[in-house]
Parts: sequence; C-alpha cells; structure tokens
Amino acid sequence: MSDMKKKVYHSAVFKKRTKNDDNAELSEVIIISARKNGNLNLSSKGLFTVPDRVWTINDLTEEEIKNLHVELDYIHDNERWWEQEPLKMLDLSCNSLKAIDSKIECLTELTTLYLHNNLLEDLPIEIGNLKKLEILNLSNNKLEKLPHEFYKLIELRQLSLKNNNIKQLDPAFGDFIMLTYLDLSYNNLTELPIGMGYLVRLISLDLNHNILKELPPDLTNMRALQKLNASYNDLEILPPLGELRKVETVMLQTNKLTTFPDMSGCIQLRILHLADNNITEIDMSCLEGVGQLKTLTLGNNQIESIPEEIIKLVYLEIFDLSYNKITLIPEHIGLMPNIKQLIIDGNDIKNIRTDIIRCGTSRILKYIQQGLKSTNLDSKKHVTLNTSTNIYPDRYTMHSTKLLSLAGQNLTEIPQEVLENACKADVGTVDLSRNNFSTLPDELHIITKVADLKLTSNQLTHIPEWICEKYKYLQILDLSKNCLESLPSNIGLLKYLQELNISFNRYKEIPESVYDVSSLEILIANDNLITNIDILSLQKLQKLTILNLANNNIGYIPPELGNLKNLRNLSLSGNCFKQPRQAILMKSTEEILAYLRNRIPQ
Repeated sequence: MSDMKKKVYHSAVFKKRTKNDDNAELSEVIIISARKNGNLNLSSKGLFTVPDRVWTINDLTEEEIKNLHVELDYIHDNERWWEQEPLKMLDLSCNSLKAIDSKIECLTELTTLYLHNNLLEDLPIEIGNLKKLEILNLSNNKLEKLPHEFYKLIELRQLSLKNNNIKQLDPAFGDFIMLTYLDLSYNNLTELPIGMGYLVRLISLDLNHNILKELPPDLTNMRALQKLNASYNDLEILPPLGELRKVETVMLQTNKLTTFPDMSGCIQLRILHLADNNITEIDMSCLEGVGQLKTLTLGNNQIESIPEEIIKLVYLEIFDLSYNKITLIPEHIGLMPNIKQLIIDGNDIKNIRTDIIRCGTSRILKYIQQGLKSTNLDSKKHVTLNTSTNIYPDRYTMHSTKLLSLAGQNLTEIPQEVLENACKADVGTVDLSRNNFSTLPDELHIITKVADLKLTSNQLTHIPEWICEKYKYLQILDLSKNCLESLPSNIGLLKYLQELNISFNRYKEIPESVYDVSSLEILIANDNLITNIDILSLQKLQKLTILNLANNNIGYIPPELGNLKNLRNLSLSGNCFKQPRQAILMKSTEEILAYLRNRIPQ
C-alpha cells in the first residue's frame, strides 16, 4: 500500500466526530416514528452530544408547518404524525455523552429516561423539572454528586445510580416516596441519610460495593422491602431487621460483622448470605420466626460450633459453613429433612473423616444418619424410647428444637410415647413427609401447638376434620404429593393459615372450603386436574400474594383474574388454554395481570 493510500485509510478510521454527525443520527424518519409512539431510542449511536432536535422533538418546525396544508387533504387519520404522542421514553444509553443540555426541561411529558453507560460527570439542575419522570437509569457514569433540584423528581418509581462516584446523598432522598426499585451499588457512600425510612414502597434496595459502616435504624420502616443487598461494605453493626416482614433475600456477605444479625420476625426470609465476615456464633434467637429459610451461607467466619436448634430450620436446603473453626458436626444435622448442600470443607472436623467430606453432601448426611441409628444417646440428656430402632427423636431434642421430624422413615404409624414426648416438648413443627401414611394417626391431635405441618409425599386420601379443630395455630400446611381429592369443610377455622400446598394431588377444582381461609397468602395447587378458575371465590382471599395453578387442565383464563392486584407471583403455564400465549406467560406477574385486565369487556 502506498503512503498516500495509508494516509487516506488512517484519516477515514480516526476521523473526529462532529456535532453535525451527532445531529445526523436523528433523521426525519426517526422523528416521525417517535411522534407516533412517544418513544425515541438513540442507544449505542456513538454520540458525543445529544442531537439538538431531541429537545424540540414535540414541536413542529416552520417547514413542517408550511407543508401541513398540502398533506391535510389526502393523509389518513392514523398517519397524522403531528397529532401523535409527546415524547415519553428517551433512551440515550451506551454513548459517550459528557453532559446533558439544560433544554431537557422541554421534555415535560417524559416518564422514562435512560442515560446509563455514558461519561456524565454532572446533571443539569433543569432535570428537576421533569415532574412526570418515573424511571431513571444513570448507572455507569462518572457522577460525584446530585444537584439539589434532582430531589424534585418525586414521581420516580425506579432509580439506578449504580457504578458512579457518589460520596454523599442529601436528606431530601427521603422525598422519593414512590420508589419501588433503588440501586446505589458501586459508589463511594460512607453513610445513608436520615430519612431513607420514608421509602416505604421500596421493594428492592441495592447498596453493595460501597463503604458503609452502618445502616440507618429507620431502614426497618421499609415494610414492603423484598430484597436487601448490602454486601461488600464495611458494616460492623446492624439494627434489628425483624420489622421487614416481607423481605425474602438479605445479602450481607463481605462486611465486618462480628455478631449474627437479628432477623427474628422476618417470616418471609428465604435467602440469607453472611459469608466473609467475623461472626463467632450462630445465635438462633436471631432467627426466631424465620421458618421459611432455604439458604444460609456463613463461609469464612469465626464460628466454632453448630447449635442443636439449627434443625428448627426445616426448609433449609443450602447450608454453607466452609472455612470456619468448627471441629464437630452434631448428629442433629442428619435430621434436617431438606438439606441438599452441606458445605463444611475448610474446617478441622474431628468426627467425620476427610475422605467422606470430599464426597459431598449426600455422603456426609448418610454417614451422620448411620451414626444416629447406631449411637446410644447420652442417658443424662436423652430419654430412651422403648422402640426397636432409634429413628425417633427424644424429648430433650424436641424440647430444644420444637420440632418432631420423622421424614423419610417409611412409617405407617407413630409410637404413642413419641407423640406424648412431642406434646410435653410443645413442638411447633411436625414433619411426616416421605412416609407411607394412608391416614393420619388420630393420636396426633394431642400435639396442640403445631404451626407448621408437613405431610408431603405420603399416600393420604383424606384429611381428618380434627386437624382444623385441634391445630388452631397452624400457619403452614403442606399436603403435596398425596392422593387427595378434597379438604375438610371446616378448614376456615384455621384463622392463622398463611400457606397451603395441595400440589401433585387429584383435585378437579380448588376445594370450596379454601376460600373461607381469609388469612391465606400462598396457595400452591399445581399439577392437579383443575379445570376452571372461580374468580368470585378467589376474590375472597384478599391477602393472597402467590397463586400457582401450573400444569392443570384449565381451558380458559377469565380476564377478571387481572383484578387480583395483590398477586406478586402467578403461575399458569402447562395448561390447555389458548390465551394468554406463552410469550405473555414468560413476563412478570404484574405484566400478566395488566394483560388480563386489558381484556376485560368494557
């Protein structure tokens, strides 16, 4: 290649982008399209500046006005572009923008603004005039502070400031009372302002990768919060979080915590991450009422022992205790019915050989369970049963754990002595799952304080009415994987019942008595033979938030189902209806409900 050709080639590749180049990205075709649907997408256009025409896109130019009288005579009504939607969504993400013009205030109808993945170092004060803005994404920029006028955007529902250089937030942050989603991760925040507790509609709060040393006490006012991520900070102390009754996921790994956080009262908590801290003890008093916990990670801490009360966590599936100071794995771990991952490597375990630990969870649990059957329990602490095997927990164990667990023992009956001991121990959880019960032993009624009853994977064909009379405090009832076709007619007596699982049975309809359980929040009825949805009856369950009707024989979805606005998790897949289509079912529950509401006849 000649020198002349090289110069031409290089000049073409490294040509400096001009303002005219940026303006040219906004063609008349794009403008007309934006006017029709109210959306303007200029993402990933290589922009260094915003095209001038963006700020006046809602206004007609003189040339457009001049041409109007020519077009009025022959253009169709649905093509009258000058009468279409004002701009409501503007996407300027993934460009090289260093500044936003003050003229942004002209876009008064904006509800959605995407500015993420740019080079913004500050924001114009005029951004505060976008009074209708609901969604704002400013992540992956170079912002160090927010102008005071920014806090006038009080209609914001979703705000992302992820991966900036923000060091401080104004107390006016508490004015964003409509926020449901807030991402402040990957900044330089050392504290959160007083007043954050006013964000009572917040569902998701992400604070990971900052320099926070504490969380404000009024954080517990966020009663709608479902996910809290404060990992990768410098947290040393935490306020009690028990008031977060709806929180499902709490991520506190990689901090400087020395004590177990107080989560007592977080009844919906499913996932708790506490790895990479300096926690020295698993304080079970901090987990009172956390009966739904499925994942607990405590790797890389300073824990020396596992309390026997850990088996209260009957739903626990993932338990990570790796790289601590544990020397003994208690036999009671073998009684935990749902453990799928028990991670204990990196400890100096004395009672389980290293080669067994290397084989993984199933081998570890099998080894522990074999020990349970063969070991004579300490007579000073345990009451020995007059039975041929040692598969039954003793009174001491049941008293300390408030749990009667007989899962997976192929039982058809329960010795009277076991039930009497359970009654004296005031057990609150009875787990008879994975046995061979075709009927429930009537003697079970002597245990009167049961709050959680697990009967999954048996051969039950009916449920006796005494359950609803004797177990008045029942909150969770799992009847899945049986042969049931009906429920007791008096199930409405269970005034505290929050969760009912009747999946994998033979129900042809949801039993009518279920609609009398006014406290019900979770109804799982997938994999049955259900053919229809009784909307009028479902509307009685005003607290219902989770409804699973997947894999049934439902041929029609009444659009009035969309009026159940409290639902946050709806499963309908695997049925034989034609509408909604699969593409709709793949969307969020909120979108499915909105779709159904739009189909209600006017």
